[in-house]
Amino acid sequence: MKKFLEITLVVATSTAIGLLSLVAYMSLARPTTPAIKDENDRVIPESIASLETASLGGWQQSILIRGRDTTRPVLLFVHGGPGMPMM
Repeated sequence: MKKFLEITLVVATSTAIGLLSLVAYMSLARPTTPAIKDENDRVIPESIASLETASLGGWQQSILIRGRDTTRPVLLFVHGGPGMPMM
């Protein structure tokens, strides 16, 4: 019985360390958005795929910019909040 408890403790500790490591990595990793590709899976050279942060009114906001043509204007959609932001 003692051996079973020791093994259980080791497995639980290892699992907890692994989960904490994953949470730490996920919180430090910078989010990205995939490049825009054509039907042949090649990146479209004149496209834009960017996830930026900006301070608006003293609050950090995320801005997702995606398009096939960088010469076209950006459409800024402000959802109105609070809650349920749409990205």
